[in-house]
Amino acid sequence: MTTQPLRNPHLFTLAGVLGLSLGLTLGCNQPPPPGSEAGDSNDELNDDPSDSSDMGDGEPGDEPGDNTLYPLVDGASWTYRVTTISGQVLGEKGATLSEVTWNDQQAWLRSGNDEDDDDGLWSESVIIREGPLALRVHKQENGPTGIIALKDYDPGFARASERWDTVGYKEELLYVRTETDEFGQEPDSKDRGHTYEVLAIEPLVVPAGTFAAAVKVERIRTVGKSSGEVVVSWYVPGVGKIREYRPADSRVEELTQVTIPGGVNLP
Repeated sequence: MTTQPLRNPHLFTLAGVLGLSLGLTLGCNQPPPPGSEAGDSNDELNDDPSDSSDMGDGEPGDEPGDNTLYPLVDGASWTYRVTTISGQVLGEKGATLSEVTWNDQQAWLRSGNDEDDDDGLWSESVIIREGPLALRVHKQENGPTGIIALKDYDPGFARASERWDTVGYKEELLYVRTETDEFGQEPDSKDRGHTYEVLAIEPLVVPAGTFAAAVKVERIRTVGKSSGEVVVSWYVPGVGKIREYRPADSRVEELTQVTIPGGVNLP
């Protein structure tokens, strides 16, 4: 896959960089969801390379397919149903990926409204792979009238880690977030940090399908504004995030559709 450079990393737009819509490509004869095979739930992910719920030993980000907790594949897309904790449907969120070049390295542009975006906003986030981590390093927040804010993360805000493979594993990851206005002016830098703990590896049913081994991760903000904020997410290798719960908002997001070229196509 040939990458495309972002000519100005602070002023890119969805239409200019991607040329893609949030529509999903669904097909017939779809393969079963990774991790959907019947079997006992274990505290650690199965190391059998023939098991589709395994992390895989390949290089993260390689195409076709990406059997990591946060697949990075050009053309991939996800859609989530948003509900209250009682089940009242509030709407949908979604995102698409496009492979790009960021600071002379391979990266992916995630465009949509599924990454910590407030109601009415949509964003474009640059994601890179650093060792076991999928990191957000830049985010452009957009509103009805255009760009609202630009945010840079050093060394990056972790979206997922391949170290999250054992129940009880816990780590704290720190970074500096620098926010500017839509012109890249008036920078405001603040320390940020979160702990991530694997609470369970368990079966889970969402609208997109049934998964035998979803990795349940609790994220707690330890440094910065809203310290103590909790987000609980469930991930499946080769699929990505399939569920997210935000206790403070009493909101739940559940995967309804996903398309990953060379990988899954659900439902």
